[in-house]
Amino acid sequence: ICEYIGPDRLYNLLLRKDLEEAPKQLEEKNYYNIPPLDIWSFQDSLNVALQYLNKATVVIDDSDEEDNTTTTTTPKAPASNSLTFSLLCNYSMKAIETPVRGRNCRHFQCYDLRNFLHSNSTVSGGRWRCCVCEDYVSIRDLICCGLFTRMLEEHRSSVTGSRNKVQFSADGTWELMGVSKLRYQNKRPGDGDGGGTKGEDDAPQDNTKRGRMSDKNDHEIILL
Repeated sequence: ICEYIGPDRLYNLLLRKDLEEAPKQLEEKNYYNIPPLDIWSFQDSLNVALQYLNKATVVIDDSDEEDNTTTTTTPKAPASNSLTFSLLCNYSMKAIETPVRGRNCRHFQCYDLRNFLHSNSTVSGGRWRCCVCEDYVSIRDLICCGLFTRMLEEHRSSVTGSRNKVQFSADGTWELMGVSKLRYQNKRPGDGDGGGTKGEDDAPQDNTKRGRMSDKNDHEIILL
């Protein structure tokens, strides 16, 4: 006989939150054979992030001699190199509460544990798939990232839909990036704010075009 475990109950079991409420009952059930969530410390997560950053950069060292030419490649992250992470969960598009990712995933980006469990509460063909790389992720393969936890502790209150990116540098530091201005770069002066000046090709020509289109449409309607 199988017993259904809801996402919130499974969340508590992974974090062992129910141990404080009813330890005897959970010990008898052996936590439904569900291991506790593997929580990585800040230092361990930082080391992994730096290794991940090093893999993205290769420094080529050439030494030419008269009779021998050697070329070696040494993985090294320049001080100017950096990675960008999002503090929003891909499932809810809200700030992550418990940052997790798959142990075997080839990315560092995390998502929220509770949202991940809720997304898999209904039967579908895409169950237990990572929302970043779409690889299969079992609850036994989830790890909680200490680096993401630290970043969220510092910036969670400042995270919004338009400001959620963190830039992680090769020296182990990070900063919350500002609001992206790309969406506003093509906005003309005066659009939507009642200010600015009109150019030579503004309202008169637009009105003329609209008038011609209206005449054309009216003519077509008469013909029909």
